[in-house]
Amino acid sequence: MEFQTIRTAERPGGIGVITLNRPEKRNAISILMRREISVCLDRWRDNAEIGTVIFTGAGPVFSAGFDLDEFRQPACFADLLESSSCYHRDLWRFPKPTIAAVNGPAMGGGFDLATLCDLRLCAESAIFGHPEVKFGAPPLFTPLRWIVGEGLARDLCLTGRRFDAREAHRIGLVSEVCGTMPCGSGRWGSPGLSSKLRQIPSRFSRDALRSMPTRALRHHLPSSMIGHSGRCC
Repeated sequence: MEFQTIRTAERPGGIGVITLNRPEKRNAISILMRREISVCLDRWRDNAEIGTVIFTGAGPVFSAGFDLDEFRQPACFADLLESSSCYHRDLWRFPKPTIAAVNGPAMGGGFDLATLCDLRLCAESAIFGHPEVKFGAPPLFTPLRWIVGEGLARDLCLTGRRFDAREAHRIGLVSEVCGTMPCGSGRWGSPGLSSKLRQIPSRFSRDALRSMPTRALRHHLPSSMIGHSGRCC
């Protein structure tokens, strides 16, 4: 399958890379992109050659969030819900470690994508925020709460305020701020990123880390997002 909205690569050392590839749309996460991410994760789930998956963005932006053009089309609403539900679930339940290499602004759904990953690194140019709350769209509060704490997560989700890479590091959202984030150019010279990858055992499964939070997350997601078996409906 040829992907239209993402680029994928398999790097030495068991690294799979998913690059959000809509730079002309600031890597806005569309229905098609969510479905393509789900397909890629499904392919890599049982691929013994892939031990860690990295998400990054093409160009200077990680992701501006969900594609708002689709929200203006009532005919897309059913597909919006279905694709969003499956994509969030597939990412959350993916059994291998995931890293968000945030190479620039991560807003709305891009911020959510980063919080659903196990580790987060960012460039100095990174900016985070949930501007969608200004028009009533709810962000993913629960994963953010587990990362930065209840009070601060409420602050960020209710106000939608933007904050930079240094604050992201200070509050524990990201593990490290890199001077540059080389992922978008295909180079892997970042000492921080290389170090994080070396610290993850090649066959480590995050299932043990996710078992209790997953049970808790089920109580915070709409029932349509998770089927009876924990897989997409």
